[in-house]
Amino acid sequence: MKKIYLVLIAILLSIGLILATNYLLNHNPKNTVLIDGKQFKVELAKTDAEREKGLMNSDNLDADTGMLFIFKKSEIQTFWMKNTFIPLDIIWIDKDKIVDIATLDPDSPDFTPQYTPKEKAKYVLELNAGTVEENDFKIGDKVKINY
Repeated sequence: MKKIYLVLIAILLSIGLILATNYLLNHNPKNTVLIDGKQFKVELAKTDAEREKGLMNSDNLDADTGMLFIFKKSEIQTFWMKNTFIPLDIIWIDKDKIVDIATLDPDSPDFTPQYTPKEKAKYVLELNAGTVEENDFKIGDKVKINY
């Protein structure tokens, strides 16, 4: 009888461990950015080639997704919209907070929009245009990045 209790306890502990692990993994997922309680799943651009390509030639960005550009250090990060076909909100992030925000429209044959932020940033997040306004994000908002 004691063996049955020990087996049952071992099974219950195993189930508890599996559930706890699942909870932690799902509540702190990789490749996400959290701003003011709103979570975005992001594609990472960590290398020079990935950052240069960005969302070029993309014609769609799913809701609650984006691209996170990761730089080696905080610097002024100028962004442009060459061969980008969707309007984007661009959020510059440094030291776990938003330091600048802009909305850029796609380029045209005669003009490639670009923007230079007012502050240095180590991260830049691109989201669908309108996301910043819809969620009332503003300079100074806290940001949690997990990659």
